[in-house]
Amino acid sequence: MKVGKRFERWGIFGKVRPGVISFSSGKLNLVPTTGIPPTGLGAFPFDFEFKRLTTLAVDVGGVVEFYPSKRIVTRLDFGDTIIHYGPRRINSAVFDSTTYTYVLMPFTVPSQTRGSLQFSVGVGFRF
Repeated sequence: MKVGKRFERWGIFGKVRPGVISFSSGKLNLVPTTGIPPTGLGAFPFDFEFKRLTTLAVDVGGVVEFYPSKRIVTRLDFGDTIIHYGPRRINSAVFDSTTYTYVLMPFTVPSQTRGSLQFSVGVGFRF
């Protein structure tokens, strides 16, 4: 959604674009290694597992447009893409000093929200 005011030679707008963002390998977890002969553990007692992560995102910001002629528009777009990552449970490798081995300990990563600033400039032609 873009809301604002267009004048004869320029326009100023605010924008809000909610949506989702998806990362093909956004979740990383350690899983126990199983079933590799002869020991059943393989080279390491754990393996890396990558999974897709899809989460909410919103782009908020402003737009300034300048109209030098009827057929040309220049645009300055600035904003902040805000991504919310919910809490997730993952495994961590911890060294056990009594058995001299690594064990997987589950823990919860708390939710967090991150933003990334963006700026773009463009020129458009109308036909």
